[in-house]
Amino acid sequence: MTRQKIEDGCIKSNRNLQVLIVDDEPLMRERLAGYLLLEYDSNIITAVNGVQAVDMHKRFKEAIHITFLDIEMPRMNGLEALTEIRMVNPDAYIVIVSGVGTMNNVKAAMSFGVDGFIVKPYCDEKISEAMDNYAEHVCGNRVSRYMPRVKLVN
Repeated sequence: MTRQKIEDGCIKSNRNLQVLIVDDEPLMRERLAGYLLLEYDSNIITAVNGVQAVDMHKRFKEAIHITFLDIEMPRMNGLEALTEIRMVNPDAYIVIVSGVGTMNNVKAAMSFGVDGFIVKPYCDEKISEAMDNYAEHVCGNRVSRYMPRVKLVN
């Protein structure tokens, strides 16, 4: 999807793509935002903790197309935020981005129906893969929303 527009009524322009980046580490927010701006020309919204993430989803509801959500944050961690975001918008597309990629974190995220899980430090290819998966989801996802959207591979 890099620098391409998704056609057939899915996303007319990447510039219309609203991305919420939630991470308490400024460097991680800036790195991800920089890559998404450079490669996808997306509109970027940032939050520094789960409380702000939930507030953004309450304020903007379906206007946020994809959320990149850290797990370990002050005030409200990513899994708690994920639970509250799902109450506000059950169809929110959420990718967990965490420096703690333990099997317990992956399983916990899966139980909430997370759409992706990326372990920090991540490479640009993993972000592109998440964006491609989002594009597939928007343009006719083959996965039921009632099933976990992430496959657990041992």
